[in-house]
Amino acid sequence: MRAGLLKEIINIKRPTITKNEYGEDTEVYQTIGRYRARIVHNGGSRNRENDEIVFPYQKIFVVRIYCDVTENDIILHRGKEYRVLSIDKSSELQNITIQTNLMEK
Repeated sequence: MRAGLLKEIINIKRPTITKNEYGEDTEVYQTIGRYRARIVHNGGSRNRENDEIVFPYQKIFVVRIYCDVTENDIILHRGKEYRVLSIDKSSELQNITIQTNLMEK
């Protein structure tokens, strides 16, 4: 892994279960880490789902192998949130390749 390619900063948010004022379990996302990453735009398109037009954008984030990321996490980059689709760890290259898509608000 060439360190010069890690030009962008990402934050990883992980869901935690907390109790609200009514005693209900609620899912809250907390930032667990800030990492440097290489970002590759993997594609975008325009689809029609349920009579609505949506724009699914996919990005690939490449981080160092020590990055703590799971499939339940959300990646925050430049004010946008990305859902983790798959994680591929490479011991030979000492990196983790994370495939994501943009979350709709």
